[in-house]
Amino acid sequence: MDTPKKTIFVKLLQSAGLTVGHVVSLTGEFPSPALEAPKIKEEQRRDVGLDSEFSLHLRNFENSMVIYLDFMPFIMSIVPLLTGEVLKTSIHEFLKANAISADKAEDGEIFQLPHECYRDFAKLTERLEPTFDVPKFLARTVLMGLIAAFDQHIRDIMRLTIIANPSIIENHSATLTVKEILSFDNFDDLRRSVMHNELDLMSHEKRDEQIAWFEKKLKIDKISESYPHWCELMEVCERRNLFAHTDGHVSEKYLKNAEKYGYPSVNISLNDKLEVNEKYYSSAVNCIFEFGVMLTHVVRKKLLGKNDFHADSELSELGYRLLQRGDYQLARRILEFAHKARDVTRERTRRMIAVNYANALRCCKKPDEAKEILAKVDWSACSIDFEICVAALRENVDTVTNCMRHIGISGKLTEADYREWPAFFHVRDKVEFKKAYEEIFEIPYIPAPRRRDAISEMVKHLRKATADEMLENYTESVH
Repeated sequence: MDTPKKTIFVKLLQSAGLTVGHVVSLTGEFPSPALEAPKIKEEQRRDVGLDSEFSLHLRNFENSMVIYLDFMPFIMSIVPLLTGEVLKTSIHEFLKANAISADKAEDGEIFQLPHECYRDFAKLTERLEPTFDVPKFLARTVLMGLIAAFDQHIRDIMRLTIIANPSIIENHSATLTVKEILSFDNFDDLRRSVMHNELDLMSHEKRDEQIAWFEKKLKIDKISESYPHWCELMEVCERRNLFAHTDGHVSEKYLKNAEKYGYPSVNISLNDKLEVNEKYYSSAVNCIFEFGVMLTHVVRKKLLGKNDFHADSELSELGYRLLQRGDYQLARRILEFAHKARDVTRERTRRMIAVNYANALRCCKKPDEAKEILAKVDWSACSIDFEICVAALRENVDTVTNCMRHIGISGKLTEADYREWPAFFHVRDKVEFKKAYEEIFEIPYIPAPRRRDAISEMVKHLRKATADEMLENYTESVH
């Protein structure tokens, strides 16, 4: 076996038998973990820079939403399997062990039990009865957790807004006694207390009033009217309230808000019971993710100025990562917002947004719309990395391979870029493309999996392994 030209070393960090992280090294040396960096105190945040704060917060919000995009659906998909297996194993084993006879039926099996066994059978089914409701309550709980993450996100954006413009809280209605005022060591502590009072007050307001707070304090045009999925957002938040207060039963308040905001629901009456299915959940996560990102961007640009190019590039990069993941509909919605923004000042960023948006449209099976986006941009004077991406989106494999050979082995694109960039999704199965790659880098072309496909494979594997292990453990505990 030939020795690889280049190698890297990956150390898996483990605790209690579980992998909790990894470290990469080019030399094989892994120094001892550094001491944990001290946390930044709130009074030091201004020194860090508000722009950096927004960058960090946007990435943290993205990471939290990825949990609801990927791992929560995995948990919700595996729970019905496990509960079904528990019911099947426990009840089926009891019936097989105690039945006088068993017959097949079109929709199941019929067991004849001695009368003296029925008491034990009833106890078993009574003990297992809550198992039937586990998937339903889990779906509700996950949706409520999603809204809680959204609540925290809005509170954090409000906090950054006040830090950037402290005059916002000058008219705060809180009343403090002289004794309370004198209890503070300095004016900054007093201001911080007033800020937290304002945040606590707004956290209990209705969603539309929270968004109106941004509109009023920052003089922003109607955010709700500019967001195309506002009615859906309001319905998701109100459904969460039903789960928290009415066990999911439709209330008069829900119906009034349905009329006020134009909920997308149809044929819903008072006291109907609402649940969360897979389609609804997916739509809710996309809606919360999209609006949270858009709100962050709009507020950030208002506070830091239209020339905040970091905000524009990070919005483009987020859309790119969603394309890599395979979340094409969500990528399309966010990149459409970025593409329509009129205050993107850097030409390169505008071009990147156009390429990624066109790619998202192509991945959403809208090739004609993708062509229109690309046609509106003059690519004649662009750099070769844009030229090759546009050619790939147009499936012009001859231009792509010519660019590849011109770039060569030490140019603007690396061999990993050809394997990973979403723009090459549309040509990487072409024989000419693979041949050019192998001529340049002298290694076989192995495309990186689209992350959504990789996650699906992981979920498929974990679902079976977890189900088998948990079922075995449950069976042992029962017996």
